[in-house]
Amino acid sequence: MAKAIMFLGTGSDVGKSIAATAFCRIFKRRGYKVAPFKAQNMSNNSYVTVEGGEIGRAQVVQAEAADVLPSVHMNPILLKPSSNLGSQIILHGKVFGQMEALAYHNFKPRLKNAVFESFERLAGEYELIVMEGAGSCCEINFKENDLVNFSMAKAVNAPCIIVADIDRGGVFAQIIGSFHLMTRKERELTVGFLINKFRGDQNLFSSGIEYIEKKTGRPVLGLIPFYRDILIDSEDSVAVQEDKRRPKPVDTASVNIAVVRLPSISNFTDLEILEREPDVVVNYLFRTLEFSKEYDCLILPGAKNVMEDAAWLDRTGWKKVIGRFVKEGGKIFGICGGYQLLGEKIKDPLGVESDRKEVEGLNLLPIETLLEDQKVVRRVTGICLINGKRVRGYEIHMGRSKALRHKGEPFLRIHQTGDKKSWDDGWSTAGGRIAGTYVHGILDSQGFRGEFLNNLRRSRGLEEKAARQGRLGRFHQYDLLADHFEAHCDVEKIISLMALRQEDECDGRSAKVILMRDIDAHIEPEAIEKSSFEIIESEVHEPRPFEGDEWLVARRMIHTTADFELLSIINFHPDAIKSGIVALQSGCLIVTDTEMARKGITSRRMDQLGCRVECYIGELEVKEKAQKEKITRASAAVDHALSRLNRAIYVVGNAPTALLRLLECIKEGKCNPAVIVGMPVGFVNAAESKEALMGQTDIPFITIEGRKGGTTLAVSVVNQLAEMALEGV
Repeated sequence: MAKAIMFLGTGSDVGKSIAATAFCRIFKRRGYKVAPFKAQNMSNNSYVTVEGGEIGRAQVVQAEAADVLPSVHMNPILLKPSSNLGSQIILHGKVFGQMEALAYHNFKPRLKNAVFESFERLAGEYELIVMEGAGSCCEINFKENDLVNFSMAKAVNAPCIIVADIDRGGVFAQIIGSFHLMTRKERELTVGFLINKFRGDQNLFSSGIEYIEKKTGRPVLGLIPFYRDILIDSEDSVAVQEDKRRPKPVDTASVNIAVVRLPSISNFTDLEILEREPDVVVNYLFRTLEFSKEYDCLILPGAKNVMEDAAWLDRTGWKKVIGRFVKEGGKIFGICGGYQLLGEKIKDPLGVESDRKEVEGLNLLPIETLLEDQKVVRRVTGICLINGKRVRGYEIHMGRSKALRHKGEPFLRIHQTGDKKSWDDGWSTAGGRIAGTYVHGILDSQGFRGEFLNNLRRSRGLEEKAARQGRLGRFHQYDLLADHFEAHCDVEKIISLMALRQEDECDGRSAKVILMRDIDAHIEPEAIEKSSFEIIESEVHEPRPFEGDEWLVARRMIHTTADFELLSIINFHPDAIKSGIVALQSGCLIVTDTEMARKGITSRRMDQLGCRVECYIGELEVKEKAQKEKITRASAAVDHALSRLNRAIYVVGNAPTALLRLLECIKEGKCNPAVIVGMPVGFVNAAESKEALMGQTDIPFITIEGRKGGTTLAVSVVNQLAEMALEGV
């Protein structure tokens, strides 16, 4: 059974989620197999897991920090507030029902089995569970039916660390008051405190720490300085709804985006990626007086209650302001609930969100939405029909929207991850000036986001720019967060309080003897591969993010790198595998960007298929061309190979310039490869070249997002395709 530690709070928004995220990363870096767990979360900021279920965004962030795939069992109960008194209940990722607060409070005891089922499942698969509480751990009126704080810690005997927020003031009352409200058992489980968001000289607080430790008999395990330069997704819409800062000034040198701060705003993290672009100003506006025609674009975000938000837009004057903005040429974009609000009517005959049966939308798109009792929850990928850029994201919605007239066109063509059946999503008019989609996370797609912003820059006469590294850069942020906490926490003491130290400090020599005794040094290569695949399949639970042949290729890539993060960044063109197998079975030419890649492709399989593998980077003509034209040899090698590339497979595992040049030649009609395996690696143009590859639709491809890649990864894809081609011969 896994060991567990729990982070509880003296109140809401004190830093429990951030602390749990930091320690997921800290423990992962120390070699533990870690999973996050929060029995019950309340948030309208959710995410779709590989199982096709819905959980709170905070547990997704924590799972990423632990380098594991998010699962519905990490957050078995999700409450999505739809009014001040009621919430939609998500149980194990699926809609369970709608309940008022009092009814849910009385119903909670019946959900304990579901919570413990999830915890036990995680405990059987992981070494360490990092648990998070909710709100204040000492709310006396909620203790009786508590599922998420001390009752959960007692059930699994987890040591608890209490997190307090010194920035909001009253930290002594927070900590000492909470401690004195605890029962004897709760005090026994409490092993110490973390004080979060400290500003100033820590030496000046030494007497404060001594006072807390004297009054409670428990150590202060960390004094965490306030930070601004570490970018971690916020847990829920509280951060937006309670943001009292004045809007940032709009500027003629920047792209200015207004987001309507709807009363039931949800999944606002869709837009955080825009704020990380250096020349973009994003303001969340609640009052119409805050809006002006100087904004380049207005975004309507997701909403948990579109029926009431539609009425609010009309009542507060936003409907008129938005209509006037559009008439004057303004651009508007809606996501999920925001997309529904752009339409003509929204109907709720079953009372899914409101007592209102029908409301009028903004009348900006010719669509009508019907709210149904079955929620759509799925991960999708596809292409934008307006700008041709690849997109990926996820859908979470109760509504089904349909076009009423043939004015405009669909916005996206998408398909479910692992399934080739596609459909049209969203709607747009005026050449995309007014558009909406159901796809959350669409702006995380670097190519789409870059074109979205460049369209606004062109309108303002600003210089176009490549989009910054997207959310894939968040993994570096998790390391920064872990570094920050490690520098200011007594991690060794925390580990010892969890009784992990006892296991770690066994005699090193005897441990090695045990390991050598258990290792079979003469295991056959086939058996190693078989065991590796079995381990991968045991750690990636069904339903997996890829199916069938795509899963076989993805599994091979993981086998080559031992990197499960690849599952979130692999991109398959719908025809890539079929086209690759057909080309190999017809004895095609395979061209690689490096000699290392050429040698890595298994010659035995190529001989059986009648395929040749060639690399031209060492040719004298290529060297001379590169020197003469002052281009890279990788780029020159593409030109050298042009006459041979029709129906060939081109493999790029190293050089972004090779991939960029190849795409130029394809666009100019100079070649027509059967498939591109594009895995360039590095910090300069690697991510951008792969975004360009995903942005075109003419040539099938297999690639990954971001900076990762490499020759061994590209070679593994070709070798797997060859193996599959031989099986079909």
